[in-house]
Amino acid sequence: MVVVDDDFDALTVLHMRIRTPILAIIAVHGALGGHAFGSWTFRGPGSNGAGAMWLRDFLPDEIPQSRIMTYGYNSNITDTDSVAGIRSYGSSLLNIINDMRTTSKEKERPIIFICHSLGGIVVKEALNRARVHN
Repeated sequence: MVVVDDDFDALTVLHMRIRTPILAIIAVHGALGGHAFGSWTFRGPGSNGAGAMWLRDFLPDEIPQSRIMTYGYNSNITDTDSVAGIRSYGSSLLNIINDMRTTSKEKERPIIFICHSLGGIVVKEALNRARVHN
């Protein structure tokens, strides 16, 4: 059972059809004040008001052998001059990924990051930390 809060903080699995996926996809939103779920949702004409979340509703059909996740963090950083938030989010993302990938097979599974704006900076921070710690 997957428990999800309304904020989608941390890593949330949106799709995993097969028991042993061959690929991990992690989407990291980047809009200031954005949301790990809502930032990837279309609520325009033809969406019936509910919206279509393309990571969950469309991407699995294209890449069914993947595990698709979204990483949520508080992107309301406009009232601060500190980069500590980005460092913290990158560190948190890296720690979650490391905790999730415990077997050698999981550690070898490729990860594709889908990033948008500030999310790319968060992922860059996580990758820099991974490089330093390995």
